[in-house]
Amino acid sequence: MKRTALFLVAVLAAAHFGPFVAASGAGIAQTRHNLSVSGPGDVKAAGEDRICIFCHTPHKARSDVSQLWNRRDSTTSYTIYQSSTLKGPAPGQPTGASKLCLSCHDGTIALGAVMSRTQEIPFAGGVRFMPQGRASRLGTDLSDDHPVSLAYGQAQAAAGTALKPADQFPPAVKLDKAGMLQCTSCHDPHDDLNGKFLVMSNRYAGLCTACHSPTGWAASIHARSTAGWNGAGADPWPGSDFSTVAENGCGSCHASHAAGGGERLLNSAFEEDNCLTCHNGNVA
Repeated sequence: MKRTALFLVAVLAAAHFGPFVAASGAGIAQTRHNLSVSGPGDVKAAGEDRICIFCHTPHKARSDVSQLWNRRDSTTSYTIYQSSTLKGPAPGQPTGASKLCLSCHDGTIALGAVMSRTQEIPFAGGVRFMPQGRASRLGTDLSDDHPVSLAYGQAQAAAGTALKPADQFPPAVKLDKAGMLQCTSCHDPHDDLNGKFLVMSNRYAGLCTACHSPTGWAASIHARSTAGWNGAGADPWPGSDFSTVAENGCGSCHASHAAGGGERLLNSAFEEDNCLTCHNGNVA
Protein backbone atom coordinates (compact mmCIF):
# COMPACT_ATOMS: atom_id res chain seq x y z
CA MET A 1 0.00 0.00 0.00
CA LYS A 2 2.77 2.44 0.89
CA ARG A 3 4.59 1.86 -2.39
CA THR A 4 1.34 2.25 -4.35
CA ALA A 5 0.69 5.60 -2.66
CA LEU A 6 4.16 6.91 -3.47
CA PHE A 7 3.86 5.72 -7.07
CA LEU A 8 0.60 7.70 -7.33
CA VAL A 9 2.48 10.77 -6.08
CA ALA A 10 5.03 10.33 -8.87
CA VAL A 11 2.30 10.00 -11.51
CA LEU A 12 0.51 13.11 -10.24
CA ALA A 13 3.79 15.01 -10.17
CA ALA A 14 4.44 14.00 -13.78
CA ALA A 15 1.05 15.33 -14.80
CA HIS A 16 1.56 18.69 -13.11
CA PHE A 17 5.25 19.48 -13.22
CA GLY A 18 6.27 18.78 -16.79
CA PRO A 19 9.81 17.94 -17.91
CA PHE A 20 11.29 17.54 -14.42
CA VAL A 21 9.39 14.25 -14.08
CA ALA A 22 9.08 11.66 -16.83
CA ALA A 23 5.45 11.54 -17.89
CA SER A 24 5.38 7.76 -17.91
CA GLY A 25 7.42 7.30 -14.74
CA ALA A 26 8.75 4.28 -16.64
CA GLY A 27 11.58 2.16 -15.42
CA ILE A 28 12.80 3.94 -12.29
CA ALA A 29 12.56 0.73 -10.23
CA GLN A 30 15.24 -0.81 -12.44
CA THR A 31 17.63 2.14 -12.17
CA ARG A 32 20.17 3.29 -9.60
CA HIS A 33 17.81 6.09 -8.64
CA ASN A 34 15.80 3.41 -6.90
CA LEU A 35 17.53 3.78 -3.54
CA SER A 36 15.09 1.49 -1.77
CA VAL A 37 16.06 -1.96 -0.54
CA SER A 38 14.89 -3.34 -3.91
CA GLY A 39 17.24 -1.11 -5.91
CA PRO A 40 19.65 -2.74 -8.40
CA GLY A 41 22.65 -0.61 -7.40
CA ASP A 42 25.13 -1.14 -4.57
CA VAL A 43 24.07 2.10 -2.85
CA LYS A 44 20.65 1.50 -1.34
CA ALA A 45 18.64 1.58 1.86
CA ALA A 46 19.02 -1.10 4.49
CA GLY A 47 15.30 -1.72 4.83
CA GLU A 48 13.15 1.07 3.34
CA ASP A 49 10.96 -0.39 0.59
CA ARG A 50 9.45 2.84 -0.77
CA ILE A 51 11.09 4.06 -3.96
CA CYS A 52 9.91 7.66 -4.34
CA ILE A 53 10.44 8.77 -0.73
CA PHE A 54 14.09 9.67 -1.27
CA CYS A 55 12.99 12.63 -3.43
CA HIS A 56 9.22 13.04 -3.08
CA THR A 57 6.61 12.94 -0.32
CA PRO A 58 2.84 13.45 -0.27
CA HIS A 59 3.11 15.14 3.15
CA LYS A 60 5.60 17.50 4.79
CA ALA A 61 7.03 18.46 1.41
CA ARG A 62 8.86 21.74 0.90
CA SER A 63 6.53 24.63 0.20
CA ASP A 64 9.01 26.44 -2.08
CA VAL A 65 9.44 23.58 -4.58
CA SER A 66 6.57 22.25 -6.67
CA GLN A 67 7.62 18.63 -7.09
CA LEU A 68 6.43 17.51 -3.60
CA TRP A 69 10.13 17.69 -2.86
CA ASN A 70 11.42 15.77 0.15
CA ARG A 71 14.98 17.07 0.43
CA ARG A 72 16.75 20.19 1.64
CA ASP A 73 19.08 22.22 -0.56
CA SER A 74 22.78 22.21 0.04
CA THR A 75 24.00 25.49 1.55
CA THR A 76 27.41 25.23 -0.09
CA SER A 77 28.81 27.75 -2.56
CA TYR A 78 29.90 25.96 -5.73
CA THR A 79 32.96 26.60 -7.87
CA ILE A 80 31.46 27.26 -11.29
CA TYR A 81 32.73 26.38 -14.76
CA GLN A 82 34.86 29.02 -16.46
CA SER A 83 36.64 28.99 -19.81
CA SER A 84 38.28 31.42 -22.19
CA THR A 85 36.00 29.98 -24.86
CA LEU A 86 32.80 30.59 -22.89
CA LYS A 87 30.71 33.21 -24.68
CA GLY A 88 27.73 35.12 -23.35
CA PRO A 89 26.69 35.31 -19.69
CA ALA A 90 28.70 33.28 -17.22
CA PRO A 91 26.69 30.67 -15.32
CA GLY A 92 25.88 31.52 -11.73
CA GLN A 93 25.19 29.34 -8.73
CA PRO A 94 22.90 26.36 -9.47
CA THR A 95 19.16 27.01 -9.32
CA GLY A 96 15.95 25.13 -10.04
CA ALA A 97 16.12 21.44 -10.86
CA SER A 98 19.94 21.49 -10.86
CA LYS A 99 19.93 22.56 -7.21
CA LEU A 100 17.60 19.67 -6.43
CA CYS A 101 19.84 17.15 -8.20
CA LEU A 102 22.86 18.42 -6.28
CA SER A 103 21.16 17.73 -2.94
CA CYS A 104 22.37 14.15 -3.50
CA HIS A 105 25.05 14.52 -6.14
CA ASP A 106 27.31 17.07 -4.45
CA GLY A 107 27.89 14.69 -1.54
CA THR A 108 27.17 17.20 1.24
CA ILE A 109 23.72 15.93 2.30
CA ALA A 110 23.07 12.37 3.44
CA LEU A 111 21.12 10.28 0.94
CA GLY A 112 18.65 9.27 3.62
CA ALA A 113 18.10 12.79 5.00
CA VAL A 114 14.55 13.57 3.89
CA MET A 115 12.07 16.21 5.03
CA SER A 116 9.37 13.71 5.98
CA ARG A 117 11.53 11.89 8.54
CA THR A 118 13.08 13.12 11.77
CA GLN A 119 15.81 10.47 11.42
CA GLU A 120 17.87 9.57 8.37
CA ILE A 121 16.83 6.52 6.42
CA PRO A 122 19.67 4.06 7.10
CA PHE A 123 21.62 2.71 4.13
CA ALA A 124 23.22 -0.70 3.69
CA GLY A 125 26.82 -0.92 4.82
CA GLY A 126 26.56 2.30 6.82
CA VAL A 127 26.74 4.44 3.67
CA ARG A 128 25.41 7.97 4.31
CA PHE A 129 26.57 10.14 1.43
CA MET A 130 27.12 9.60 -2.29
CA PRO A 131 30.36 7.58 -2.19
CA GLN A 132 33.67 9.24 -3.00
CA GLY A 133 35.22 8.26 -6.31
CA ARG A 134 31.90 7.79 -8.11
CA ALA A 135 31.37 9.69 -11.34
CA SER A 136 27.92 10.53 -10.00
CA ARG A 137 29.41 12.41 -7.03
CA LEU A 138 30.06 15.80 -8.58
CA GLY A 139 31.24 17.45 -5.38
CA THR A 140 31.09 21.20 -4.86
CA ASP A 141 33.67 22.00 -7.55
CA LEU A 142 31.63 22.19 -10.75
CA SER A 143 34.41 23.80 -12.78
CA ASP A 144 34.97 20.48 -14.57
CA ASP A 145 31.28 19.96 -15.34
CA HIS A 146 29.06 21.28 -18.12
CA PRO A 147 27.53 24.57 -16.95
CA VAL A 148 23.95 24.52 -15.68
CA SER A 149 21.45 27.17 -14.59
CA LEU A 150 22.46 29.05 -17.73
CA ALA A 151 20.16 31.59 -19.36
CA TYR A 152 20.17 29.80 -22.67
CA GLY A 153 18.54 32.48 -24.79
CA GLN A 154 21.15 35.04 -23.76
CA ALA A 155 23.96 32.55 -24.33
CA GLN A 156 22.63 31.57 -27.75
CA ALA A 157 22.31 35.21 -28.80
CA ALA A 158 25.92 36.03 -27.87
CA ALA A 159 28.38 36.24 -30.75
CA GLY A 160 30.47 33.16 -31.44
CA THR A 161 28.57 30.67 -29.29
CA ALA A 162 27.60 28.26 -32.11
CA LEU A 163 24.47 27.34 -30.14
CA LYS A 164 21.19 26.44 -31.80
CA PRO A 165 17.98 28.35 -31.02
CA ALA A 166 15.86 26.52 -28.46
CA ASP A 167 13.02 26.09 -30.95
CA GLN A 168 15.32 23.78 -32.94
CA PHE A 169 15.89 21.36 -30.05
CA PRO A 170 14.70 17.77 -30.43
CA PRO A 171 11.56 17.15 -28.33
CA ALA A 172 13.47 15.33 -25.59
CA VAL A 173 15.68 18.34 -24.78
CA LYS A 174 13.94 21.07 -22.80
CA LEU A 175 14.78 24.23 -20.91
CA ASP A 176 12.99 24.96 -17.64
CA LYS A 177 10.09 27.41 -17.38
CA ALA A 178 12.52 30.30 -16.90
CA GLY A 179 14.39 29.41 -20.09
CA MET A 180 17.35 28.05 -18.13
CA LEU A 181 19.44 25.08 -19.15
CA GLN A 182 19.44 22.70 -16.17
CA CYS A 183 20.60 19.16 -15.39
CA THR A 184 17.16 18.01 -16.54
CA SER A 185 17.81 19.38 -20.04
CA CYS A 186 20.12 16.42 -20.59
CA HIS A 187 19.10 13.97 -17.85
CA ASP A 188 15.78 12.37 -16.93
CA PRO A 189 16.02 11.18 -13.31
CA HIS A 190 13.21 8.66 -13.84
CA ASP A 191 14.34 6.93 -17.05
CA ASP A 192 17.71 5.31 -17.75
CA LEU A 193 16.82 3.81 -21.13
CA ASN A 194 19.67 5.70 -22.85
CA GLY A 195 22.22 5.16 -20.05
CA LYS A 196 23.48 7.81 -17.64
CA PHE A 197 19.84 8.95 -17.38
CA LEU A 198 20.24 10.82 -20.68
CA VAL A 199 17.06 12.15 -22.27
CA MET A 200 18.21 10.81 -25.65
CA SER A 201 21.09 8.79 -27.05
CA ASN A 202 24.39 10.58 -27.50
CA ARG A 203 25.55 8.21 -30.25
CA TYR A 204 27.11 10.29 -33.05
CA ALA A 205 26.99 13.25 -30.60
CA GLY A 206 23.20 13.36 -30.96
CA LEU A 207 22.61 14.94 -27.55
CA CYS A 208 25.57 17.32 -27.72
CA THR A 209 24.54 18.62 -31.13
CA ALA A 210 20.98 19.15 -29.93
CA CYS A 211 22.33 22.48 -28.60
CA HIS A 212 25.84 22.82 -30.05
CA SER A 213 26.45 23.45 -33.74
CA PRO A 214 30.22 23.93 -34.08
CA THR A 215 31.36 25.18 -37.47
CA GLY A 216 32.58 22.37 -39.71
CA TRP A 217 31.75 19.55 -37.31
CA ALA A 218 29.29 17.61 -39.48
CA ALA A 219 31.75 17.37 -42.38
CA SER A 220 34.80 16.66 -40.22
CA ILE A 221 36.59 13.30 -40.10
CA HIS A 222 35.93 13.09 -36.36
CA ALA A 223 32.19 13.16 -37.06
CA ARG A 224 32.46 10.55 -39.85
CA SER A 225 35.31 8.18 -38.99
CA THR A 226 34.45 4.50 -38.59
CA ALA A 227 37.84 3.76 -37.00
CA GLY A 228 37.67 1.67 -33.84
CA TRP A 229 40.06 0.67 -31.08
CA ASN A 230 42.31 -2.30 -31.87
CA GLY A 231 42.37 -3.44 -28.25
CA ALA A 232 46.01 -2.52 -27.61
CA GLY A 233 47.06 -0.09 -24.89
CA ALA A 234 44.56 1.99 -22.94
CA ASP A 235 40.89 2.06 -23.87
CA PRO A 236 40.38 5.44 -25.60
CA TRP A 237 36.71 5.54 -24.58
CA PRO A 238 36.45 4.07 -21.07
CA GLY A 239 32.87 3.61 -19.95
CA SER A 240 31.48 4.24 -23.43
CA ASP A 241 28.99 1.93 -25.12
CA PHE A 242 30.16 3.09 -28.55
CA SER A 243 32.96 1.56 -30.61
CA THR A 244 33.98 4.07 -33.30
CA VAL A 245 35.28 7.62 -33.44
CA ALA A 246 32.09 8.86 -35.09
CA GLU A 247 29.81 7.08 -32.63
CA ASN A 248 31.67 8.59 -29.66
CA GLY A 249 31.48 12.00 -31.32
CA CYS A 250 32.30 14.85 -28.94
CA GLY A 251 33.06 12.29 -26.22
CA SER A 252 36.29 11.34 -27.97
CA CYS A 253 37.80 14.59 -26.67
CA HIS A 254 35.33 16.10 -24.20
CA ALA A 255 33.56 15.05 -21.00
CA SER A 256 30.35 16.57 -19.67
CA HIS A 257 31.32 15.73 -16.08
CA ALA A 258 34.63 15.33 -14.24
CA ALA A 259 36.62 16.51 -17.24
CA GLY A 260 40.36 16.16 -16.83
CA GLY A 261 40.85 19.68 -18.10
CA GLY A 262 38.05 21.80 -16.69
CA GLU A 263 38.44 24.57 -19.23
CA ARG A 264 36.78 23.47 -22.50
CA LEU A 265 35.83 20.23 -20.68
CA LEU A 266 38.66 18.25 -22.26
CA ASN A 267 39.14 14.63 -21.22
CA SER A 268 42.80 15.37 -20.45
CA ALA A 269 44.17 18.61 -19.02
CA PHE A 270 47.16 18.63 -21.40
CA GLU A 271 45.65 19.40 -24.79
CA GLU A 272 47.76 17.07 -26.95
CA ASP A 273 46.98 14.10 -24.70
CA ASN A 274 43.43 14.28 -26.03
CA CYS A 275 44.80 13.73 -29.53
CA LEU A 276 47.20 10.95 -28.54
CA THR A 277 44.43 8.92 -26.93
CA CYS A 278 43.49 7.88 -30.47
CA HIS A 279 46.42 9.06 -32.57
CA ASN A 280 48.84 6.55 -31.05
CA GLY A 281 48.38 3.82 -33.62
CA ASN A 282 45.63 2.02 -31.72
CA VAL A 283 42.72 3.88 -33.30
CA ALA A 284 44.14 6.24 -35.90
